[in-house]
Amino acid sequence: MKQVFGNNITVIEAPKRVDLVLQLLDRLKPQVVVSTLADFEIKSCTAFERLLDACARVGSRLLLDISDHIELSSMPGTNGVLQYLAARALPNHATIVCGLLKNKVSLAVS
Repeated sequence: MKQVFGNNITVIEAPKRVDLVLQLLDRLKPQVVVSTLADFEIKSCTAFERLLDACARVGSRLLLDISDHIELSSMPGTNGVLQYLAARALPNHATIVCGLLKNKVSLAVS
């Protein structure tokens, strides 16, 4: 979904698949992209890195919601975004958002 707000700010709420988001980025060149990752893409850093690189290339701000992929357990699944953050700093054009209602945990990394 593409939305244009006052002062010509273009925001897209993108699908969960990175390849589709990349196509939209190249065609629309929005200022803001709001997305999440599919279950199969969260398991490694690759999809997240591709999103970061594409957003940097077109000058977009990335808001990535990882709420569906956070597990508060003694044996959580693999999370590529958290692996990325453990190894390097988040670029200035990206924000990670996570909200867990049942566990009353909220996280925003910018």
